[in-house]
Amino acid sequence: MHDPTAAEIDVNRKRPVKDLLAEYRHLRGSAGRFDEMYAADTGARPHWTYAIGAFDTLGATELRRRSAEIRQILRENGVTYNVYADAQARRRPWALDVVPMLLDSREWRTIERGLIQRAELFNLIGADLYGPQRLIRDGLLPPELIYSHPGFLRACHGALPDDGPHLTLYAADLVRGPDGTVRVLGDRTQAPSGAGYALENRIVMSRVLPSLYRDAQVHRVALFFRALRTSLAARLPASSVQGRTVVLTPGPANETYFEHAYLANYLDYTLVEADDITVRDGGVWLKTVGGLQPVGAILRRVDDVCCDPLELQAESVLGIPGLLQAVRNGRMAVANPLGSGVLENAGLPAFLPRLAKVLLGQELRLECVPTWWCGDPAARAYVLDRLDRLVIKPTFADPATPAVFGARLSQAGRDRLAKQIRARPYAFVGQEQVALSTAPVFTGERLEPRPMVLRSFLVRRDDGYVAMPGGLTRVAAEPDGLVVSGQAGGLSKDTWILASEPESQDSLVPAADRLVSMPRTAHELPSSLADNLFWLGRYVERTAGGARVFREVLQRVLDTEGPRYAAALSAFLSACTHRPVTSLRFIGRDSTRRLAVAEQELLATMLDADQPGSLRFHINALLRTGQATRDRLSQDAWRAVNRLDRELTEVHSLSGMIESLEGLIIGLAAINELNTESLVRGHAFRFMEIG
Repeated sequence: MHDPTAAEIDVNRKRPVKDLLAEYRHLRGSAGRFDEMYAADTGARPHWTYAIGAFDTLGATELRRRSAEIRQILRENGVTYNVYADAQARRRPWALDVVPMLLDSREWRTIERGLIQRAELFNLIGADLYGPQRLIRDGLLPPELIYSHPGFLRACHGALPDDGPHLTLYAADLVRGPDGTVRVLGDRTQAPSGAGYALENRIVMSRVLPSLYRDAQVHRVALFFRALRTSLAARLPASSVQGRTVVLTPGPANETYFEHAYLANYLDYTLVEADDITVRDGGVWLKTVGGLQPVGAILRRVDDVCCDPLELQAESVLGIPGLLQAVRNGRMAVANPLGSGVLENAGLPAFLPRLAKVLLGQELRLECVPTWWCGDPAARAYVLDRLDRLVIKPTFADPATPAVFGARLSQAGRDRLAKQIRARPYAFVGQEQVALSTAPVFTGERLEPRPMVLRSFLVRRDDGYVAMPGGLTRVAAEPDGLVVSGQAGGLSKDTWILASEPESQDSLVPAADRLVSMPRTAHELPSSLADNLFWLGRYVERTAGGARVFREVLQRVLDTEGPRYAAALSAFLSACTHRPVTSLRFIGRDSTRRLAVAEQELLATMLDADQPGSLRFHINALLRTGQATRDRLSQDAWRAVNRLDRELTEVHSLSGMIESLEGLIIGLAAINELNTESLVRGHAFRFMEIG
């Protein structure tokens, strides 16, 4: 998508949204899928009528402008979804469509009841697998389905608390088939991600489409996060009443690191990495500048197998040695519990209908996408006979072993897959390939139907599970895309559950008249955060000093004319090399050759991210430390840091570099000033000032 040109704006003034909707009906009719906005026989679905009228009033040009506003807000807020496979797009901006996903509240109530029942069921299954294991002894679950799964952690058996919920958070990926039935495609029980992105989507959409959002009477999502905070507070062990709750993150390189920092800030928790935590005397402690502080609960975003290198994955650098023993001691609550990854076993859905009858005495309200576990001989024969029509998945989700669409394989490929299934049948499942329902996406030119998946989130309270109204809708990158995921380049939608009456204005954002606590003690500053604040200050100074030096060099070089140019350039570059902050390489070995191509070398010294001491090198280091400290920076200060990523781009000449350097210097000055104004004069401020 791009910002509209004057010619495009003029064209779209003659092309109202109702014409785009007519075109959408034609596209939808040829798709052969259930469409969330239009029915083939009746036209627009009733709960979409008001939104369609609002879009028609706005017009296509205004929709383009508001799409651009969404991109601008997300870029300034630094909302990213990191991509592991693409080193050049590791900090890829989050993508949000201007058209929300709408669901009727009556249909949502039915879905919600099914989700709550499903969460209760998984909670009971997890408690049994790490407790008495009656389900295995009674033959309701095959031993090889559980014990062969890497998510079943034997060290955690008997380590879970006897009372209280074992599964604090639960998420389910929902899809709708051509018949209109909503089914569960997959379950997330380990460390469900996406709730923070759903919250950010809601905040952005309420700002970009305020009237539509208000008048549509959308269910609020703040109650979900309030329930999460209450649930974690209730899980604090009695021996750790004074302990704080922290969010454990793998670090800024993680794909959803933005969400970790965002939720920690929103929930008023401390964001920590493994190096910030230690286990002493059977308890868990946060290492701060003022000494060790007790930790009572951890909201983890680290895979459970990586959480304790002492008893689980020994080579993990993301975990806390001794954490599992602290859980056994009753000194620590972890959400979700270590070992809950086994509940994401792709073979479990085949057994859920029977388990629901045994454990809950009820029929399963929300069906799974039909699934066959290949460890069962009859199911294996069924799957092998229909490889060309099914999706084959490993029971353990692994990026190195993605799902295989049998219809896309050659006969030789199917033969190889069949051989793998016969060799390790317990490790594979066959799943029906669903023609996903479509939702409208505004491409900038037209509304286009795209396949979608809705991830819904639930949290446990004392009286049972409560669901976030809606959740995170993701749509495929292409109209005929088979895979819907952020890693595959899809985009997101805000999900609106339309209420029949006005909603209460609940929020966890502090009211304007609320007294704000400004702690100045060293106990509030984790040691690694102090280190990152120091380096944030240091890299701001280094980058600013280098930018000023380069600006002076360029101004004098460009003001020199005729035969004096080469001599002046050589003198200035040699002099600047002695500035450690710039690390120019125009003296010493190979200096003659470098001076011969001084302009190209000077640009490389400023723009080469792989050259230590270059401006780009320092900017990237500043961005890394800024990400690591973003939960302590003000929103304005973080935006100023984030904007630096766009400096020194698309510069190909020395004359063009001057203007870029001016913008960089102003941006660095803004960071300094904003941090000076917004940071409490405590230890965090002092460490940054030292840097």
